[in-house]
Amino acid sequence: MKKLGVDCGNVIFREWTGKPVPGSLETLRKIAASGEFDEIHVVSKANTFVRAVFRLRLRSLDFWDHTGIPRKNLHFCRRHKGKAPICKKLGITDFVDDRIHVLSYLNIEGDRYALNPKLKRDLKRHPETVESVTTVHSWEELESILLPKTSVRS
Repeated sequence: MKKLGVDCGNVIFREWTGKPVPGSLETLRKIAASGEFDEIHVVSKANTFVRAVFRLRLRSLDFWDHTGIPRKNLHFCRRHKGKAPICKKLGITDFVDDRIHVLSYLNIEGDRYALNPKLKRDLKRHPETVESVTTVHSWEELESILLPKTSVRS
């Protein structure tokens, strides 16, 4: 079974504005409809207050209905390292995050994708992770990697 994990902040929507990252909603809809992944889970680090904010943002974006990802597939942890045990428990095979250091914690059987990683200190502190992840600069680029052209059932 292939299972995709996706971070929230700066991957699905911008942390400060709540606006969707360009292409995130549409690409996740295509991935969900494609059948390439058996499940898609949203896994994010957030304290109690931020969890409420993230839930409201996802609802305001009509995220669940638009993408077809079930609401029950939303998971939170208190620390970035906390994503690893969640992913292990869920059987996540592939993961998308904007932080290299978060991807360094994940020991998954599939691929790790860094979507527009911005923190230069992450790149310097985790060179072995930088070499082992696929860096993508847009959701469209990620879509071209994850979805063979013939698999999308719109």
